[in-house]
Amino acid sequence: MLYAHSFSPIEQSIFRRLALTESVSQFDVNAMTTKMHVDRLKHFNEHKVLLYSYLQLDYYKHLDTFQLELDRVELLISYIKEVGFDKIILLSYPGAYPNSDNLFLQHKGLIEQMFISSGIQTITLKVQAIYDTYKDINSFHSLFYDRAEHQYCIPKKSNAMIYSVSMKNIVEVILKSIQYSSTTCFDVFDQVSELPAFLSNHSDGIVVNRLAPVYLYVKSYLGQYSSPTMLELFLRPIVPMHNYRTEKELNITLEDEGQIRIMHSNFDRVSQVQRLYGHM
Repeated sequence: MLYAHSFSPIEQSIFRRLALTESVSQFDVNAMTTKMHVDRLKHFNEHKVLLYSYLQLDYYKHLDTFQLELDRVELLISYIKEVGFDKIILLSYPGAYPNSDNLFLQHKGLIEQMFISSGIQTITLKVQAIYDTYKDINSFHSLFYDRAEHQYCIPKKSNAMIYSVSMKNIVEVILKSIQYSSTTCFDVFDQVSELPAFLSNHSDGIVVNRLAPVYLYVKSYLGQYSSPTMLELFLRPIVPMHNYRTEKELNITLEDEGQIRIMHSNFDRVSQVQRLYGHM
């Protein structure tokens, strides 16, 4: 498998987890600017499956950043068609649609369209957020983290619900997708929580500060915060996701890793009490 991505911490974690069981090479999408750079990919000709993601979400600011990714994807598709790749696994975003009124969702929809139009079998995984329980990292970190204040700054909106998936489960879904035999799309999540809870639960003790959206818009336009199109993602109506078909088609159970850990912890405490009073 060839994994082309933006080299965010969460993507590097995905690569390391995949490498435990798969033959996988990684490639920095940002380095792909000309046909000459694409030629470097010929070192990876043994691969026939492409995994693509771009999870460095703070990258999406000005219009040229969106166009740059489209150009890179076009080069990448040209390469994988030339060498005969069999399958594409694409990590996209819920609500992605070429005619969306949100620039980021429109952009992700165009990328989906480009990969599917390549004629190569494409499995699109709709993923809103990814967390790594054991490393205390999450895919929204770069969007909301204020380095100077060492805190997350998020819009004050009570119903900003997040559908997220653990590192373990997203890797398992990717591996299962390699064996899936047709072009399709799957919603992938194992946990639903409000944005403040998601960030608090999946970061290393970073405080979450909720601020008025208008204030964050001003910071955004001044270049001191994530771009307006990214901020709007968390002020829009929720896009409902459904993982029943994902579990059924891929023969996988998407369990909340955090809840499993709590259950094990509770079981251990009960066992200790039982041993103490001689009931085991």
